Amino acid sequence: MKRKFKSIAAILMLIIIIIGVTVAGCGAKKSTSSPESKASMDVSKGDSGFGNSGAATSNETAKTKTDSKNNINASLQGQGKIIRNGIIQMETLNFDVAVKKILNKTSSMGAYVQSSNVSGTSIEAKLSEQSRRGTFILRIPKTKFDSFILDIGSLGSITSKQISTEDVTSAYFDTQAHLKSLTIQEERLIELLKKTGELKDIIVLEKELTSVRYEIESLTGNLKKWDNLIDFCTLNIEIAEVHKIKENPVSFIDKIANGFVSSVKSLVDFSKEFVVVLSILIPYLVVLSIILLIGIYIYKHRKKS
Repeated sequence: MKRKFKSIAAILMLIIIIIGVTVAGCGAKKSTSSPESKASMDVSKGDSGFGNSGAATSNETAKTKTDSKNNINASLQGQGKIIRNGIIQMETLNFDVAVKKILNKTSSMGAYVQSSNVSGTSIEAKLSEQSRRGTFILRIPKTKFDSFILDIGSLGSITSKQISTEDVTSAYFDTQAHLKSLTIQEERLIELLKKTGELKDIIVLEKELTSVRYEIESLTGNLKKWDNLIDFCTLNIEIAEVHKIKENPVSFIDKIANGFVSSVKSLVDFSKEFVVVLSILIPYLVVLSIILLIGIYIYKHRKKS
């Protein structure tokens, strides 16, 4: 009986121990998984959220800067701001006809006369070799500038022609960016002026606002001036009335100088060609020299024997 009681007690104790161990294990597992796993999940969420969003924001910022830079470069290449000017000096046998055609051509091409000046007396009245002179400063649309110059070439003899270009692309876009920054600054000053109520702050803000607006007007004026110079090229025409178109005769000294320069140039070209040919023949000459020396040696050796 006692043995049976002891066996039952042992079995009960074993069951209690197993249940206790199981409960303790589940509690420990539960306690371990809840705060720590929750913390780890929160951390992982934080890492995946904030870390990725930070990286994404950084990438987007870098991409935005790159795209902005590419857009600026594209605009600089596609919209180059070039100012073109020209000076033409010409002679004509019929001054009145030439001037009339120049003015008609100016009007038909959408250009305009900035200034004009005609002085002197006609050749027929004065009976001299050269009489009236006219100076015209024309503003011609950039798309028709080259064709205009070609057309007026038939009105007389062009004795001098100078075409110059000035690239203001970089300065133009820098000024444009500065103007945009000043406009934003002006808007912020206006907002601050609306919110403030103290007199000293109002005075300071109005002074700063006046300075910003003055600079905005100055930069705006520069951009308008550039736009006008870019869209309309400036052509200065100086036309002279002559009795006979002068040719440019070549003097005896000029002929000697031109002949000497031509001879020197020919000699230099010949020397260059000779050096090139010599550099090509050197390897062959070396090989032929070696063969010749071997042949001489064999000949002498046979002669002695």
